[in-house]
Amino acid sequence: SLGRIQELQADALADDVPIDVELLQQWTEEEVSAYFESGGTAVPDALPSAEQLRSGAFASVGRLLCLRLSPLCTVSPRLAGEAAASTRGCFKPKPQACCRLFALYGVADVSMSLLPWIRAAPDWLEVRLLDFPGHGFRQRDSNLPRCSCRGPLDEAALLEERDELARALADDIAIAAEGAPFACFGFSFGALIVYEVVRLLSARHPPLRPICMCVAGRGPPHCVPLARSELSHLQGCDDEQMLDWMKGLAFNTGNIPKVMRARAAALFRCGMVLGALPAGHDRLPDTDNCNLWRGQSAHFVEQVPQLPAECAVLAITSDGDELWPAELVQRWAEVAPTGAFLGCKVLHGVPHDKLMNHADTIALVMGEVAVAASTIARSLEVLR
Repeated sequence: SLGRIQELQADALADDVPIDVELLQQWTEEEVSAYFESGGTAVPDALPSAEQLRSGAFASVGRLLCLRLSPLCTVSPRLAGEAAASTRGCFKPKPQACCRLFALYGVADVSMSLLPWIRAAPDWLEVRLLDFPGHGFRQRDSNLPRCSCRGPLDEAALLEERDELARALADDIAIAAEGAPFACFGFSFGALIVYEVVRLLSARHPPLRPICMCVAGRGPPHCVPLARSELSHLQGCDDEQMLDWMKGLAFNTGNIPKVMRARAAALFRCGMVLGALPAGHDRLPDTDNCNLWRGQSAHFVEQVPQLPAECAVLAITSDGDELWPAELVQRWAEVAPTGAFLGCKVLHGVPHDKLMNHADTIALVMGEVAVAASTIARSLEVLR
């Protein structure tokens, strides 16, 4: 406040040093004291602009951010699966960081697939890797959704199963976030689940809202890539037929070891069936001319829940992604809050299976998290 600034000015006997209230309120109390004691010459470094942060300055902005945002200080509770993964580098707490990023992979991956994100994270950012219930390091404490098993397509159960999946991850984040600023990233099928998680967290009392949400390698939640007839086939086909179908989508399923083939088929079946149900709907649309990966187009439903107003959205794709064309990924703009779509960044020549951990994807996401965190830091009135 102006009153506290004037007190610090008087303590330093610096009546001749001018007060720029708008500027000084962006500094810490220690920075303001040093400014007055130096006669107005000790001006702290300013936070880089949004353009600078997005261009790579996010890696070196830690001291400036942590001066303005409270450090995490404590080690938050481990996420489900992190205890088993701790010796493998999947859980590296950063008590002096000031922001968290929760990351979720696609169904063909596991949490350890995201280790490059932990290695690339700057000192101010703690990356936490989410694990799907029933998968990865959570196979012992829960089961995959029922739709991962071969059987008849049960549309009525799909929405409930996807909600259960999202609720489990929302509970994990709610415990681990600890009130600190956090962002979310989801890749492929994980992008759809992160969208559901953000909506669930924002509906809580009090609400938990990420400072931004970033997605890659997936069309938006109101996009239906497959018709009911095709999904019925995938739900009912055996494991080898499921893997053959995925092979047609450029997945190298022929190299999956025999002991892992049934598990891989279950994961692919789960991702394809759950991923085809549009958000907020308990039934698939009545259309047969819908097969995104067989020369037809995707179908879009008209009504889909939007994200909370405070949540900015960044989408990332590649002109080399053989599964999700850029023009579909761009349509995340339709579920983003008004004025909060940060754009769709298109990488060049990166195939779908390399997009999640591509250096440019990681840099784009961390740059955007830095922008959001800096916005919070600038808006805080640190002098009370």
